[in-house]
Amino acid sequence: MALDILGPLPVTTKGNRYVLVLMDYFTKWPEAIPIPDQEASTVADELVRAWISRYGVPMILHSDQEARLESVHAFARERIKLASERMKTRYDSGATGHHFKEGDQVWMYNPKRRRGLSPKLEQNWEGPYTIVKKLNDVIYRVQRSPNAKPKVIHINRLTPYRGTDHSSV
Repeated sequence: MALDILGPLPVTTKGNRYVLVLMDYFTKWPEAIPIPDQEASTVADELVRAWISRYGVPMILHSDQEARLESVHAFARERIKLASERMKTRYDSGATGHHFKEGDQVWMYNPKRRRGLSPKLEQNWEGPYTIVKKLNDVIYRVQRSPNAKPKVIHINRLTPYRGTDHSSV
């Protein structure tokens, strides 16, 4: 398959100034699609709409617009990299910097969904639990009471318990 852009031509009543020409090398089938500009996004949208959605993805694409396509590819990679960095920054801002010791008390995140109740109004944190053992940097064994079965929990589901001291009341 080959593609090329013909123009600039006089503007049509629908605002189109260029023609996207597509041709299947095997069948010699041509397609001519009017487009308003030669922006990569416009060309890509029309290529998907007029060709790929009907005939599928071509095995090989021949074009003299390779430099433009490469610049669009580089632009897309840069945008993905920036978005990834923003997501990492946002995640890291909420990630815990807590380091618990054995014997510390913590809340454990354990969301439960009950039919008929709004999830917003349900309690998602249980506790207090006691840190029984630190298994590695991010995994802890916690226990609610001495007789309860211990649970192995990731640090992302734990937060410090700041209990109230009722003895001074």
